[in-house]
Parts: sequence; C-alpha cells; structure tokens
Amino acid sequence: MADPRASTTTPAWRTVDVVVAAVIAVAFGVVFWAWNALWAATAPAFTALPAAQYLISGVWLIPAVLGGFVIRKPGAALFCELLAAIVSALIGSQWGLDTVVSGIVQGAGAEIVFLLFRYGTWTLPVAALAGIASAAAAWVHDMIVYYPDLGKGVAAHHERWDGSGYPRCLKGRRIPLQARVVAIADSFDAITHRRRYRHERSFSEATRAIAAGKGTQFDPDLVDLFLSPPVLAKIEKAMRQAHTPRTKRGNRRRGRTQRVPDITFRWRQRSLSSRSRDHRP
Repeated sequence: MADPRASTTTPAWRTVDVVVAAVIAVAFGVVFWAWNALWAATAPAFTALPAAQYLISGVWLIPAVLGGFVIRKPGAALFCELLAAIVSALIGSQWGLDTVVSGIVQGAGAEIVFLLFRYGTWTLPVAALAGIASAAAAWVHDMIVYYPDLGKGVAAHHERWDGSGYPRCLKGRRIPLQARVVAIADSFDAITHRRRYRHERSFSEATRAIAAGKGTQFDPDLVDLFLSPPVLAKIEKAMRQAHTPRTKRGNRRRGRTQRVPDITFRWRQRSLSSRSRDHRP
C-alpha cells in the first residue's frame, strides 16, 4: 500500500502554487520587517552573549519550510524565503541588500533537504530537518559576514605575548585581540576549576598566576584591566553567586533549599569548592 505522505504530484508549478507561494512570502515579509525591529530592540539584553540572540531568529526560517511543505514543488522553499526577504528589504531592513542574500542562503538550506528526499516525502521529521538546514546555512552566512574575526579568538588563544606560543608563534599585538582576551579568561577558568590531575586553586591564587604571566604569556594592558578592582569584584561576585544554594519560594518558610545544578565547561564534575575561597588550603 502506498504511503499517503508521499507526494505523487508533478513537479510543474500551477497558477495556484504561484499564488499561494506569493501570499506566504508577502505575509512573512511583513513579519520579517516587524521581527527586525524586535531584534534591534532586544539587542541590549544580549550584550554579554550576542550569539544567544539567535534563539529568537527562528521566525526568519519559517517561509522556506512552510512554503516547501505546503506547495511541495521544486524551488518552493527558495522562492518563498527569497520573496519574503525581498519584501522585508523593500519595506525597510537594517541589513539592506544582505537581507536578500540571507533569504537566498536560508531558502537554499531548506531546499536541499527537500531535494534529498526527492520532493516526495512530506513528514514532520523532514520539515524539522529542513528547518535545521536553513538555520545552519544562516549561521554560516552570519559568521562569515558579521563575525569574520570570531574564529581568530579560538584558533590563536594559545599564542603567548612573548611569541613562544602555538600554533603560529605570533608575538605581541600580532596576536588577534579576541585571542588575547580569551587567553586570560581561559587560563583563569582552568586555574579555578578542578582537573583530573590537580585540584582547583583559590581566587587569589588565580589572580596571582594571571599577574605572573603579564608581559610574557598575556597582553600586559589586558592583564591590568583584568586585575583592576572593579573587574575583579564583578568576577568574584559572579563566582560566589554561581555556587550559592538558592531557596525555592514555596519552601522558604520550611527552610528547605535546592542547590542549583553545577553547569560548567569542560564537562567537569565540580567547578568551585570550599577550597576555592580566598583562604589557602
């Protein structure tokens, strides 16, 4: 028995297909315009972690998936996403013509998934895959266009100020600024967290280690900034808050507490224990 979810229609577009695709695209073009304003308005809330703002970017991917899923014809996903982007750009978009480029990239991501299934399987898993592919394509585009130096901070954070680091033995200001910042943050994080081969060290010990690397391992200007009292006070406060048990509102009268799960990088079992205080063990 044939699978009812498999399409048996011909790939040729009908007039009704063009009309439906245009309606979807124009409607979402207006939605895009409104969402652009929301994106700009919420930007200050994501200042500390700009990449987290992409959690609300899913709306820009809907026309490609919806258009392909509804029309079920080759090119529908790309057509809907591209036309929606064009409408958004014409109404007014802070990204200008790059809005159209984004539409092409996002639409192509979804279109590839539908093509892989030969435009014959229309299920929710396929739609989900199309959305993921569209999001991945958008992410690659944005990393290239808007964050071209992001990878430098990761690739070069093992370089040292005196030129004895790796992988390229860069020295001084030839090391990208992002990498110089990440180097200090990563070292501080590594010192204050337990590893398999050693215990974590205290906050004071970590700051002394950073100071000891000034001018040799780390950028001296950035070390001075990192060790300035206002910055250290904020770091110490954040570390204490991250490891302080929180009390549920409903259980405050009973005196019950619930410890916040310890979520850290490097899949460590613990991030800070009593040994990480300002006293020596």
